Amino acid sequence: MRQKYNIIAALIIVLVLAIYWYEEHQQDKNFYKHHVVAVPVTVIKVKRQSVPNQVEAVGTLQAKRQVDIAPQIAGQVVDVTYTPGSFVKTGKVLIQLDDRIYRAKLKSAQSTLKLTKMDYQRVLQLARSGAASRQLLDQQRAAYQKAQAAVSTNTTYLTQASIKAPFDGYVGPKNVSIGDYVQKGEKLTTLTDRSQLRVRYQLSERYLPELRLGQKVKIVIPNQPDVMVVGKVTYIAPIINEQTHGVSMQATIPNTNNVLTPGLFVKVKQVTHVNRHALIVPQASIVPTITGPKIFIVTKNHARLVHVKTGPTFDNMIEVRKGLRDGERVVVAGQQRLQDGALVKEVAT
Repeated sequence: MRQKYNIIAALIIVLVLAIYWYEEHQQDKNFYKHHVVAVPVTVIKVKRQSVPNQVEAVGTLQAKRQVDIAPQIAGQVVDVTYTPGSFVKTGKVLIQLDDRIYRAKLKSAQSTLKLTKMDYQRVLQLARSGAASRQLLDQQRAAYQKAQAAVSTNTTYLTQASIKAPFDGYVGPKNVSIGDYVQKGEKLTTLTDRSQLRVRYQLSERYLPELRLGQKVKIVIPNQPDVMVVGKVTYIAPIINEQTHGVSMQATIPNTNNVLTPGLFVKVKQVTHVNRHALIVPQASIVPTITGPKIFIVTKNHARLVHVKTGPTFDNMIEVRKGLRDGERVVVAGQQRLQDGALVKEVAT
């Protein structure tokens, strides 16, 4: 009998403890329900819009036009008129060769031309009246034409003694000095036109079907992210590089303010096509996790953390290709304090 009473007493104690735990638990739930604080967040509504699909590469800038400055005749240098690295205009004399012999030859040729012209005109008049033979006329005409050629040749030599800039550009180093004797074709310096530049880069072969001449490219300097120059694709290699499996590309870009210099490494962003039905969100809305990117979606004042598949980025925005629907509302600010299922309060930006 005593054992029976002990069992009943134990059951009563367990029942009392269970009732006490339940009441305490309900009080905790009611306290949480009435005292939970909503996290303030900024929310935007996602909608479809046109997005340029772009690929990125590293490229090297080159001058679109650069030439070696070399004499067309041999001679002794009598003057070097340029400052290395300076900008010069078309026709500027860079190096002057001794032209005294060419001036003398031109003066002699001009005198000979004057005499042969007078002789030719006199014989021509005689031939018209029948007083001079056809043979004599032909001889005088040949002498006159030879004198004309001599004047033209020596004029050219005299002109070539002044080595001039063939276009506007920046002149290179000074490789000769006054008194040096230079040979025909010897490289004396360089001239570089930097008004337009060429960027050379490679893209993966998988992009080949999407590549077109004239596609827009954006050039960004790594150390100057605020500097962006827009150009166009001007060359697509007809074959794929066997070692890199890349497609060699070239684009031409303006250098209006002379902010770019040949030889720079730059980031190239090329637009391959436009996705006209893309879902895009600010990059700040993406929550990086060890399992991949996620986004907080707000539904009935609660935040839900969902996995997403992202696409290309541009102008601080990013395309979401999977995990998000048109019209859904995503958190773009304040998500640092959020957990999945948290109560939120929308605030204006």
